[in-house]
Amino acid sequence: GILELPEIVMHMRRLGCDVPVKIIGSFEDKYTEKAFWRRVKAFNIKGIEYLGYVPDDNKIRAYEKLASARALVYPSHSDVVPNVVVESLFLKTPVVMYNIAGPFEVFGGTNYVHFVPEFNTKAMAREVCMLLHDHDINVDDKLMEIVRVHNDWELAVNNFIKSVIEFGDDKS
Repeated sequence: GILELPEIVMHMRRLGCDVPVKIIGSFEDKYTEKAFWRRVKAFNIKGIEYLGYVPDDNKIRAYEKLASARALVYPSHSDVVPNVVVESLFLKTPVVMYNIAGPFEVFGGTNYVHFVPEFNTKAMAREVCMLLHDHDINVDDKLMEIVRVHNDWELAVNNFIKSVIEFGDDKS
C-alpha cells in the first residue's frame, strides 16, 4: 500500500490537512521506491520525509517519532498483526488502516484503530484528517487488551496459532 500513500496525502491536502508526513521503514525493492517517488512528483506533493529503515539497536529513534505522531497511516493490504501497529497502540498513537480481515480481527473494537474500505484512499484521507482534529481519544479496554496480549510474544504466537486453527475449522 505504500504506493497509495502519495494519493492519500494529496487527498488530505485537498481537505486542508497540510501536515508533514514522515515515512519510517524500508521499501520492498528499488522498483517500488522509484515508483513511490514518481507518484510523489506526479501529485506534486511537498513535505514527505523519508527517514529510512531503523535497525533494532536504534528503535528508540523510531519510537520517539511514532510517539510524537498524531496518527499512523498504514495502507497495507496483507498484514495480520503488524508490529508497527502494535507499537503505535503501545505509544497511544492512533492508526488508520484498511479494513482487511486479519487486522480487523485483531484490532477491531478499539477507538485507536480506524478502518476504512480497502483501496479507498479518499476515505483513508478523511479518517486521518478527522483524527488530526480529534485530540481526545480515550484509552479503552480493547486497547489495553491488545497491548497486554501483544506485549507478550509467547502469548501472541499462541493466540495466532489458535486463530489459524479456528479459521481452518471454520472452512471445513
